[in-house]
Amino acid sequence: MASTFDFNRSLNMISNYHNTTLPTPEANSTITNGTDSPVVVPITSPDTADNGTISKVVSTDNGTVIVGNTAVGPTFFRPGTYDSAPGVKDTPIAFSFTGAPDPIAAISDAAAQPSFPELDGCSYEYRSVLGPANGTKSAGGLWALENHVWLTSGNVQQGSIGDCGMGSAIMSLASQGIGASSWTQYLVKTISYTVTDLQGVRQLAFRFKYPGKEATVLIDDQLPTLTSGSCWPYLGFQPTLDAVCPGPDGTYPPTNVFFVPLLEKAFAKYIDAFPELRSPSTTEAGWTGYKGLTGIRPDVAFAAFTGGTPNAIYRDLDSVAPIILQLLRCIRDDVICAVDTYPAATLDGMGPKDEYGVVHLLGDSGWAAPNTQWNQEVSYTLIDFDNLNSEGRSKVVEMIGLHAYGIDYAATPYPGIVKLLNPWGCNPTYSDQSGYCGSYEGGPRVELSLRVYASMLRAVYWVDNPIALGDL
Repeated sequence: MASTFDFNRSLNMISNYHNTTLPTPEANSTITNGTDSPVVVPITSPDTADNGTISKVVSTDNGTVIVGNTAVGPTFFRPGTYDSAPGVKDTPIAFSFTGAPDPIAAISDAAAQPSFPELDGCSYEYRSVLGPANGTKSAGGLWALENHVWLTSGNVQQGSIGDCGMGSAIMSLASQGIGASSWTQYLVKTISYTVTDLQGVRQLAFRFKYPGKEATVLIDDQLPTLTSGSCWPYLGFQPTLDAVCPGPDGTYPPTNVFFVPLLEKAFAKYIDAFPELRSPSTTEAGWTGYKGLTGIRPDVAFAAFTGGTPNAIYRDLDSVAPIILQLLRCIRDDVICAVDTYPAATLDGMGPKDEYGVVHLLGDSGWAAPNTQWNQEVSYTLIDFDNLNSEGRSKVVEMIGLHAYGIDYAATPYPGIVKLLNPWGCNPTYSDQSGYCGSYEGGPRVELSLRVYASMLRAVYWVDNPIALGDL
């Protein structure tokens, strides 16, 4: 079950999406002049040291190369080679340097933590959640019930980071259920192993498979945890309660499930290593770490989880046929999809507005109107003439603007109706809203008719040719 919804905490999660550029491979640096000889080695990333060079190399017994005689401050790693003796070429585990973090190297260092933004009036610090570590009590588990219930779309609840694109992708994949042939396996099998060190800190390895950028990211089980202020208990995605015993009797109290928050942390390190996958606006702002996930497109997340080719189609008011055809592919369960919406404040792009600011949707299937019940900058009202409630009236729902939604592939009650999943974990409520908040069984749903669904969407995101589940 999701934790209590807080509107004010959700204001900064409204994100836009933009086209991204393809990656350019980055060459590794090479060290040659012997283990104890002063050398100057150019580094491809300019932030690896103050002058972009390594000035001295010293070998150690474990095959690493350390810059200078001692490491001062954080240590980060990038693969390299050096001569252990004249004419002998060795490949050490890594060489390390002091200075600014090297994001390529950091993905192989479980102790390297992604940066996180400061929030007004709130303080966070990294703390172990799976534990018990260094005398701390475990805050929960990795899965709801391992080998029985891995995760559901209800395990997604967005926090203070604007990464609804990632959340929507997780929800779409997890909505198929827990079977061995379900898309949920793409998420379950991102984890290749977990270990526990001598201090009790859990270390996890996540495999991301974006084409041409395959990488294993190591993290520990520490998450940015609230230490003061009235903000989300954790900075990014929140843990949600499992399905083992949701009742109030306390015999087997429910456990916090931390898979999605830990996946988010690993994904933040992965995107730091491949910043070309960020949205251009996030790159332009210079955001990294957790904040670097702001505006991440759902198809980028799909590609990283499945190894498929990312695709997006944006609605064209002059020709809606292409996006409708793609929507039909999505709801027929042919492809893995997510969607996003137009801005709530203006409704621009959805269609022409009448004198009251109301948009008459495709084929007069419904209306989209500024929100009079909640916040016009964040959400808007949809009246769906093709979808009737139990009283025979047109259903009324609230939609978040500039927000990504997953598709609930397991909950289409009859042809012509589509259910979307909100990564917030709760919907802004109105009279006919379907599922104000999610539960361990699934995320909060928004039920729409097909014509309204096609009318109000800004874009559809999907992947082609994902890795076959049997080959994961």
